[in-house]
Amino acid sequence: MEKDILETVYSYIQTYGYFAIFLITTLETSVFLGMFVPGDTVVVLSGFFASKEVLNLFLVILIASTGAVIGDNIGYFIGRKFGEPFLLKYGKRFRFKKEYLDKSHEFFERFGGMAIVLGRFTSIVRTFVPVVAGISEMSYKKFLFYNVLGAVIWASTFSIAGYLFGKNLDMLLRYIGFSGTALILVMLALIGFFFILYRNGKFNG
Repeated sequence: MEKDILETVYSYIQTYGYFAIFLITTLETSVFLGMFVPGDTVVVLSGFFASKEVLNLFLVILIASTGAVIGDNIGYFIGRKFGEPFLLKYGKRFRFKKEYLDKSHEFFERFGGMAIVLGRFTSIVRTFVPVVAGISEMSYKKFLFYNVLGAVIWASTFSIAGYLFGKNLDMLLRYIGFSGTALILVMLALIGFFFILYRNGKFNG
């Protein structure tokens, strides 16, 4: 029974997985929608399924990178064409706060072009740094360089992390048993949860 369910799940992932990766990584940095789309999680899970040979790791990285580049470009051109007034006017419908844009401005001013790379690993900032780059009229050639670099590093890091975890899961089960592995997973989930809260400024007073 469990095997049948697993095979059904794998079948759906094989059929729709790559499209889902592309769609989610594109939407994640497409301005307002990026606040609701779990791109990191999807890429890690995709790497995990690649370790089980349900997906191909190279294709996961390629498609996730492509989606991230396209999503960032959407944000860049929105920022360049419509500017900050557009975000303030329409962002309210998506629970957008001006502080998100201010935080991205500070991040961009501090790191320059590298903010586009580093921002991929920072929630909220990841969504709005490309917009700020457009508002600041950063040259498209420079933006695209950092955009592609950041997307490839991000997609590779998270998918390979999921892949390595998947490859070593059987070993964990074999040596420390199911209960021990479950405990580790719970601890990792808690660490990840608090890391996300910290990254989003929940512990900054």
